[in-house]
Amino acid sequence: MSIIDRINSYEDACQIKGIQPRAISDFSFLPEEDREAQFASHQLDVMIRVVNGEKGFDYNDRNQRKHYPYLVWTGSGFALLAVGCGGTRTVVGPRRSFHSEEACRKFVTKFIHLYNQSYQQ
Repeated sequence: MSIIDRINSYEDACQIKGIQPRAISDFSFLPEEDREAQFASHQLDVMIRVVNGEKGFDYNDRNQRKHYPYLVWTGSGFALLAVGCGGTRTVVGPRRSFHSEEACRKFVTKFIHLYNQSYQQ
């Protein structure tokens, strides 16, 4: 069973990582209209870190592949259009990159609701 198959929620990722899950109330220091998006971003960052096995990315290493999602607006939310790959770049930021195309596809498809929450205004 892959790590993505073992993660069905943010709480699952926190348990694997050995950290206490946060709640949206932990983001109460932010303006109310920003809380849900920032909480969703936090959840994505933690879960992707677990999926990547704590391995970061070396942007000086052109041979290290960085897979990132291309999302498209469908009218009711974002959907995965494609997965891009680069040796020295990403269009979504290092925290949202994956070490494999398969991991990127599976994760983004499974947690597209969090991407939508993190991008809302």
